[in-house]
Amino acid sequence: MNKPKLWIRLYIELLDDPKVATLPDNLYRLAIELYLLAGEVNKDGLIPDIKHLAWRLRRQEDTTTALIEQLKEAGVVIERKNKLIVHGWKDRQAPLSARDRKRLQRWR
Repeated sequence: MNKPKLWIRLYIELLDDPKVATLPDNLYRLAIELYLLAGEVNKDGLIPDIKHLAWRLRRQEDTTTALIEQLKEAGVVIERKNKLIVHGWKDRQAPLSARDRKRLQRWR
């Protein structure tokens, strides 16, 4: 079992990413909640199934299903082998390279 992350990277560029920034407020919030849950699950962006997701976010299953479908249409969530995954998770949450860590250390 993967240990849950204590934190995730949430990039500032999200403010200007049309895929997310143009979402209605309720979907924008759900996208952020899904990022957090993906961090908790800690399996390359995998998020819980709809039943667990609805319970965890205190929403009705049918409402959750409809909202997830909208996020899939927007490209925020993808479905692979009947599993829901936050799009681009692996790339955005991958550990920094030694070079990038050193560059950040020098900048600080």
